[in-house]
Amino acid sequence: MAEGGSLPPAVDAFVAGASSLAKAANDPVDLGRATDRLDRIRSEITGKLLAAKPDDQIKIGLNLTELVCDIRALHIATAARRNYIQAIAGRIQKVGAPSKIENLTAAIQSLFGGQSLDISSGIGESDDLENSKKRVKERCERDLVTFDRAYYGRDIVTPPSNNSAGAPLTGLSFILSLT
Repeated sequence: MAEGGSLPPAVDAFVAGASSLAKAANDPVDLGRATDRLDRIRSEITGKLLAAKPDDQIKIGLNLTELVCDIRALHIATAARRNYIQAIAGRIQKVGAPSKIENLTAAIQSLFGGQSLDISSGIGESDDLENSKKRVKERCERDLVTFDRAYYGRDIVTPPSNNSAGAPLTGLSFILSLT
């Protein structure tokens, strides 16, 4: 293995490659949600700007639940696949690593230790992924509603809509008014 293991060279190369690919996917997978959100915002703004006349006032009609929760749920399958590959590559590396035998107890553990690899759990069926998406979306929607109280310890009230255009916002609940 790359770290001094005892797997055959072809297996070692395959495991190192799969592990590297999974690790390299961390940032793109994690940033995928943010990128999708920015794409939706850009698309909404572009559409409004192209349709607007010079003196039109532009109002962006983004739904916060769709922007945050739907996108989070859409990325469940990708994250599950990445996590599965990382778990399998880590397990193969652990199984293929030579045992350190320093005493009789370590020798017995080496003889009876698990040298098998169970990958039967898999990523999950489409029903499992759909249930995960549903749970993630529901939890996200609950979090959006209860965020003020959970984070600040109290509800933050949206200022009345008849405030002048330059009036400062007094709380963060204005975000929910986008929906």
